Amino acid sequence: MLYGCNEGERQQVTSAAEKDSSEKETEKDLLALSDEIFSLLKESNYGKIDEKVDPEHGVTLAFYTDFGYPDGYGGQYVNLSKKEISEISDTKYLWGSDEAETKYEMSLDEYVHHFLLRRWGRDDVYYSLEGWC
Repeated sequence: MLYGCNEGERQQVTSAAEKDSSEKETEKDLLALSDEIFSLLKESNYGKIDEKVDPEHGVTLAFYTDFGYPDGYGGQYVNLSKKEISEISDTKYLWGSDEAETKYEMSLDEYVHHFLLRRWGRDDVYYSLEGWC
């Protein structure tokens, strides 16, 4: 809920129903944006993706979901600038390693098509809004 001040008194500005509606709209907008980004990734349309990238901070990708934890599995942060996203290249990044200490070095496009859009290089993963409530 949103509150404001009126002569030193805190007053509710939005109702719980407005908050729920706002949260649902935000969720809907984020899911639509995710769907758009995954479609662009499937097409390797990095020129369009860079329009969604923060110009100051870029985008951070991770090989494993536990990245950032002190006892993480071996994933690395890969932070790419807006320019690095838009200029698809063969630059190899270290994405992580496994228990056998195999290092996973690949370009952004290789990472996207062999890991992000697939389950460990085997089965396709479908990211879609279809079927979501």
